[in-house]
Amino acid sequence: MGNPGTGKCITGNSLIFTNKGLIEIKNIPKYFSVDSKTNRVYGAKLPTITLKNPKNKINSASHWYDLGEQKTIKIILKQGLDLEGTPEHPIVVLNKKGKLEFKSLKELKKNDFVAIKFNTQIFGSSKDVNADRAYIMGLLTGDGNLSHSSRIGLTSTDTEIVDSFRNYICDNYGEDFKVGVASDGITQTVTSWKIKKDLYNVGMLALLSYDKTIPDTILQAPKETAIAFLQGLFDTDGYFERYNVGYATISKNLSDQVMMLLLNLGIVSRRRIKNKINENHPNSVYEITISGTSLKRFKETVGFRLGRKQRLLEEYLANHDTGNTNVDLFPYITNKIVKQWIKLSKRKLSNSHFASLIDKIRNRGQISRNSFREILTLFKKCKNKNPTTDYLQALYDANLFFSPVEKIENGQNRVYDFTVPKHHSFISNGLISHNTLLARAVAGESNVPFFSIAGSEFIEMFVGVGSSRVRDLFSTAKKAAPAIIFIDELDAIGRQRGAGFGGGHDEREQTLNQILVEMDGFERDTKLIVCAATNRPDVLDPALLRPGRFDRRVVLDMPDINDREDILKIHCRGIPLSPNLNLREVAERTPGFSGADLANVVNEAAILATRRNKQQVFQQEFLESIEKVLLGPERKSHILSSKEKEIAAYHEAGHALVSSSLSEAEPVRKISIISRGMAAGYTLKMPSEERKIKTKSEFLAELATLLGGYCAEKLKFGEITTGAANDLERASELARKLVKEYGMSSLGPISFGEKDELTFLGKEISEQRNYSEKVAAEIDKEVAKFIKNAEVQARKILLKKKKLLEKIAQVLIEKETIEREEFERLAKPIKLKKVEKTKPSLQKTRALKVKIMRT
Repeated sequence: MGNPGTGKCITGNSLIFTNKGLIEIKNIPKYFSVDSKTNRVYGAKLPTITLKNPKNKINSASHWYDLGEQKTIKIILKQGLDLEGTPEHPIVVLNKKGKLEFKSLKELKKNDFVAIKFNTQIFGSSKDVNADRAYIMGLLTGDGNLSHSSRIGLTSTDTEIVDSFRNYICDNYGEDFKVGVASDGITQTVTSWKIKKDLYNVGMLALLSYDKTIPDTILQAPKETAIAFLQGLFDTDGYFERYNVGYATISKNLSDQVMMLLLNLGIVSRRRIKNKINENHPNSVYEITISGTSLKRFKETVGFRLGRKQRLLEEYLANHDTGNTNVDLFPYITNKIVKQWIKLSKRKLSNSHFASLIDKIRNRGQISRNSFREILTLFKKCKNKNPTTDYLQALYDANLFFSPVEKIENGQNRVYDFTVPKHHSFISNGLISHNTLLARAVAGESNVPFFSIAGSEFIEMFVGVGSSRVRDLFSTAKKAAPAIIFIDELDAIGRQRGAGFGGGHDEREQTLNQILVEMDGFERDTKLIVCAATNRPDVLDPALLRPGRFDRRVVLDMPDINDREDILKIHCRGIPLSPNLNLREVAERTPGFSGADLANVVNEAAILATRRNKQQVFQQEFLESIEKVLLGPERKSHILSSKEKEIAAYHEAGHALVSSSLSEAEPVRKISIISRGMAAGYTLKMPSEERKIKTKSEFLAELATLLGGYCAEKLKFGEITTGAANDLERASELARKLVKEYGMSSLGPISFGEKDELTFLGKEISEQRNYSEKVAAEIDKEVAKFIKNAEVQARKILLKKKKLLEKIAQVLIEKETIEREEFERLAKPIKLKKVEKTKPSLQKTRALKVKIMRT
């Protein structure tokens, strides 16, 4: 299914254009809701573009993934933009035929023209900062200093900047501050903890120059706020010189963010990197310049508030033409333009100006944006409309800038992924990234064309649209054969026929029938492979699953112990771990955990270590985080009274003692009376080996263990509490299964009851009784017999070892938690089984639920 890492993945610092502003892809869960189990992301809308006739669109993302550390390729464009991703990561380029296409990073070569998306005009709506404050934040990011106690410093010799800074402070903070000038005579200082705290709260940190970034409150702010910040930044650290507006910084992240904000506003800049200048300046300098057609755009959209800089820019633009440059060019489309112009020339609809222009672009093999606009205006005026001119117009309107690849580097980094249905692309670091599905990875490995569609896209309100789209999809794929067709969310159209409850099921059935015909009709040897994805295979029509159609199912099961250990190693990268940490033990204690669960375990362990001010994460944090993921956080506010604590201790001691006394029961790993989730206490057990088949004797031991807490309460206190409610519920359910499903009672090997399922939901909704009332009574008697025998067995064990029960309970009351090693010492006469890899089971105590809720 493709090599490891196959698919679209980019590094975490890649800046993504979203409906909430600019966000690094690794921080998506910080600003959008992401389901940790399914990776589904909610609310994230991303700008994208279609390629055939380029059009700008806004699409919702469906999933976000953290895919760990992988091999990467980093490309650097002549324009200074860069992007790092997995070798299979595709981005948009303009090919030599003048067509936009996706090309993977590993296929890119130097001088390939990559498309840069500008003028996206998508901004956030954060109101944390207004335009006035944003301008001051821009000044301080450029020439400010917040690293000295309660002091804020701004170094400037421009009276306009000094006045703006002082006026803002005075207008917004009254007299609750101290103003001064530093010993250098040019640094304005304001001393106030309140002002400094306000700046911290909006993201202004006391960082050194090479660590500076634009605060998230600006990156996710409305357009006018972002512009005000850029004005402050360019007023301090920006300049106009000869024919360039420039800005320099030694912070790579800050330069990335500035370039992205400018691109969003429609301003294409260029970045040059000046490596270490001398011993006094050891850091690289990132210089951003704006020239050519973008100069006018900068003046109109951003500009300088500082009068002397703005006047220089305006004077230059008033006396110079910045229209045609040798930077903003469209390569590889000159042949298309020339052919269309020849048609007009033959009709005598051109003139000497355009003839001269055509000669230039013939010789150069590329055309400037302004000349391209002139040509398109001529085509429109002469009503020269056809698919080629439509494509050229769409290409111009798409706001794409083309820059050649200058440098390619190999590396290794942590990567992230988005799934964007429908158009399957989004903008990262200004480049158009493609969403590579698993099936697309298969197509890429096979070097064949790929066609995809979501199941929901077949169905519309109009009858017949679905089957028509199926025919069109297969017809297009056949023309490109051999090819792969991928249908996502197949259950949307592939549900079992004849069981629809709504009026729209006839249309769904027609669509399904058309798919069945296309997949296995009279036409043979079409050289098509059809792949589909669903998380509801139980509701699919049987005709889809028979040989000749979907005849192979690929199921991704939960990871085994070796997989879990490898997954833990991936998630632990970048986290300082204790040298004595044993990830194998963590893997053994986490059977049944998914990759997301394991990531949660690592995250919780790191948080625990941080709270304890530890420099490394130790084994103890990992073991505690497993319990937190399994049972929920400790309820420190849920304090048991001394009586409740005693009841919970004897209850859990009863579970543990019965379990450890039966050879068929699961070994005890830990006992605790610390409240977690809804449980006032719990006994954590670990089966001795991983098995999918259980014997009757093991079930009977489990029943006795379940009733151990109930019997211990009854034996010690002479009465029972609500703490055993959950145990009794589980014991009754298990006993009934032994009789009705497993044939383990004296009624013999018979299964009682027929289950009806809700076809469209795959859920059991009722049980049809295929037995008489007399048999039902017999079933109840057998269930009661199982429960009674388990109670007798548990009581017998506890009576025989009453002193040991007291001993375990008292230690539990004193320490609240007993680990396996200590429990083994307490119960020396009892031979405990060795714990190995398998799924843990829990005996939870809903101790005194009513009382606790009332208190």
